[in-house]
Amino acid sequence: MKTYKESVLPLKNQLYRLALRIVGREDRAQDVVQEVLIKVWEKREELTEVNNLSGYCVRMTRNLAIDKTRSRHHQSTTALHQVQHFVAPSPTPYEATAENDTFKVVRTIIKKLPPVQREIFELRDFEGLSYKEIAETTGQSMSQVKVYLSRARYKIKTELIAAYDNHR
Repeated sequence: MKTYKESVLPLKNQLYRLALRIVGREDRAQDVVQEVLIKVWEKREELTEVNNLSGYCVRMTRNLAIDKTRSRHHQSTTALHQVQHFVAPSPTPYEATAENDTFKVVRTIIKKLPPVQREIFELRDFEGLSYKEIAETTGQSMSQVKVYLSRARYKIKTELIAAYDNHR
């Protein structure tokens, strides 16, 4: 029970954000996280055998969210929402407009990434997971995670530059 309180419960916000990106609705994301927390609670005696509890919970959340999405026949597996922690505390109206425009362009580019690249990019840059945790979560090798992440970042960078070059 101590492991659950100290290791699993602190992950609930991270799991919620992951589930929300996949299912696209707050109520469904909450349901996914609740279901994951219940499943982990039911297996609490076995948690000592799990090497990476965080990766285990992230993978379980990802899989359950994808299953829920497929069962509801949603067309998109990821719905990105505003990423408020990137916004400056009190930008000028011009800065706020420029940031908002940039975020819209970046979100559009991210949505166009191949699903594996998009997922790895989000897990690394939005959720802050390590390469090892991402490899365990996605089932990819660590070197493949690095390749996909590099390709995703390169694509985002080049398309963002191209978008701004077209607006000049």
